[in-house]
Amino acid sequence: GGVLIKKRIFSALLMALVILCSGCEREAVYFLIENQTTGLQGFADQKGKIVIECQYDGCDFMLEDVQYTVAHKGEQYMLIDKAGNMVFSVNCPLIYYPEANLCMTIEEDLTCIVLDVEGKQRIPGEFEDVDVIDQRYACVKQNGEVFLYDLETNEQRKLAEGKTVQNVNPWIKQPLFAYTEGKFDWALNQWTEKWGVVDAQGNEILPPTYNDMTGYSENRAFGYFMENGSAWPTKVHMLNEKGEILKELDGGYLAKQPFENGRAGMEQQNVGFGIIDEKGNWIIDPTEKEYRFSYLRVEGEIIHGITRGRHVFYDLDGKKLFETSMEFAKYRNGYIAFSDEEKGSGLMNLSGKIVTRFPEGYMWT
Repeated sequence: GGVLIKKRIFSALLMALVILCSGCEREAVYFLIENQTTGLQGFADQKGKIVIECQYDGCDFMLEDVQYTVAHKGEQYMLIDKAGNMVFSVNCPLIYYPEANLCMTIEEDLTCIVLDVEGKQRIPGEFEDVDVIDQRYACVKQNGEVFLYDLETNEQRKLAEGKTVQNVNPWIKQPLFAYTEGKFDWALNQWTEKWGVVDAQGNEILPPTYNDMTGYSENRAFGYFMENGSAWPTKVHMLNEKGEILKELDGGYLAKQPFENGRAGMEQQNVGFGIIDEKGNWIIDPTEKEYRFSYLRVEGEIIHGITRGRHVFYDLDGKKLFETSMEFAKYRNGYIAFSDEEKGSGLMNLSGKIVTRFPEGYMWT
């Protein structure tokens, strides 16, 4: 159970950090690499030079505009700087939030403790869940209730009086929250109460209206109307920050990726994946594009689709940049990092030209 929890933690953090890195400068870009002989991980820069030796069992991404990241050896989790120096370590999973320069540990009983970058407890108490919003605010869940903690004044107040936010969304980048007073009924495959929207001051923006919702990102959210036991909505509303309906979709759609750079990922039942803009218009329509993607996401400044072993890259307006066949690829800060058993590992530009190769025996991961 512990191993699975750790894998989920690191997987979630890696996805969050991919989103956070968009818009960073290209200088001193560090890429996570793995020594294929030892299986240990470290970092190389955009020129292919190894800057932190492969000595860790696992690492998070190293972001360009922050000083730290998390690495681990066995049961020891460490906050390290860009020179590979250990700042502090703990014997339980550790998460670093660069947007607030805070850390969180997850104890064996799954309680969460918030630390500063020196390893000292930053927010008093132990929590069931923690989500850092920005440098000013963090959400903490305790005894089933969610509180907003002000990191400047050290004040903690209930997010919405008498209400419980059952799913504090990790994609949140502004203080708007979907909330419900109910719990999830697995037999009916839906929540027992409807969802609404509340702000960080506890003001109700939208009364309980939807059977299910995604949290806000870039002032947009998706509300779903569901039938009992249905895995797909009968109707979908795209909402603005006032809770107003911007776009109505018929049933059979789910938001698969919250908004990033004005684009969100959608899945259409029995059709495939697409990308929608902030007004609800299709950038990549799942019914019209030449591919049926098994993966389609916004990665910073581009849209990345995977289909039948091929990687297809578009700009944010849906114009195809290029496609290529390889095992793994992902966009980061102006480069597409790739790993392939035959082609090796390195970086491509947005025309598909290989501009950097990592040393032989080392693979981007």
